[in-house]
Amino acid sequence: MALVPFNNAKSVGDRFLELLHRNEIDPQQSSKIEDELLSLLHLIEVTKNPDLAEGDNRLKILRMAAGLHDLAAKLLSIETLTDFRNCLDHLRLISKNAPDASIGQLQAGNIFDDTGRKMAELYLGCLAAHCGKNVEFDHPSSAKGDNPDIIFSYRGRRWALAIKTISTRQGQTIFERIKDGAIQIDRDSCTADVGMVVINAKDAIDHKALWETVYCDLNEAVAAVGAELDDLVEAACHERPQEEWDELFAGRVARPILLLGQSVVRIRASSGQEVPTPLKMLRMFSAGGANDDTAHEIARALNHFMQTILNGQPGGQSCLPS
Repeated sequence: MALVPFNNAKSVGDRFLELLHRNEIDPQQSSKIEDELLSLLHLIEVTKNPDLAEGDNRLKILRMAAGLHDLAAKLLSIETLTDFRNCLDHLRLISKNAPDASIGQLQAGNIFDDTGRKMAELYLGCLAAHCGKNVEFDHPSSAKGDNPDIIFSYRGRRWALAIKTISTRQGQTIFERIKDGAIQIDRDSCTADVGMVVINAKDAIDHKALWETVYCDLNEAVAAVGAELDDLVEAACHERPQEEWDELFAGRVARPILLLGQSVVRIRASSGQEVPTPLKMLRMFSAGGANDDTAHEIARALNHFMQTILNGQPGGQSCLPS
């Protein structure tokens, strides 16, 4: 488990604000996104003076700050890559006047928060830029919603990621969202050779239950987040014939289906102190079949960069991004 010192986190936040300024992206004043962009400073002040925020308000600041830091680090890590210019349309959503909009992925969002869902696409696109190249995004506002969200090159083929954010634990609805992603990948207008469906579960997992449990160690906390994702899979599989799953993979869709789960938990340190810890994972679901080897490789690479890019450093010829 990599812990990020406050000074490093503040540096990432400051550099992210500079990145926005260089690209003439300014959040609306008194908006939720402005609060998120200031959350790292707020968290540092609260840590110095705990009386400034207590209970749910303190947790809210923590979630916002951790979510901002994570997305900022991922974006800063691709700023020097040619693919960065392709993500600017998504990034400009930060300056739109949408009162319910959010950018972090560590808590459930408003059901009407389309910006939050687009930030998940941006987040995964940053990861794809490190495991592949020539990343393209479906336009965040003018797209018709009939194409996959991200397409990139990997080992000589164009791969698509169709990302669907769910806000329900109802199995049939989850299956339908997976099916929607598969249809996008198989549509004639899709320029990819092959693709995977990604379910972003941030609006469906039980963040409250995860936070209220104090875990003995990191492994126990990771297992709890994984169990949340497994419950969603179990609901989608309940009384479902295998044929329905197999039909999804008859065209260009490759196994596995990926489930993205992120939250903030408390882990008891050896000192007895409860340490708030952001957790992130990509869970692979094979849907009753064998995983495509290359798809499995991509999934592992995406998860690797999700865990290791914490400082917003792009890396170079002799080192990986960090």
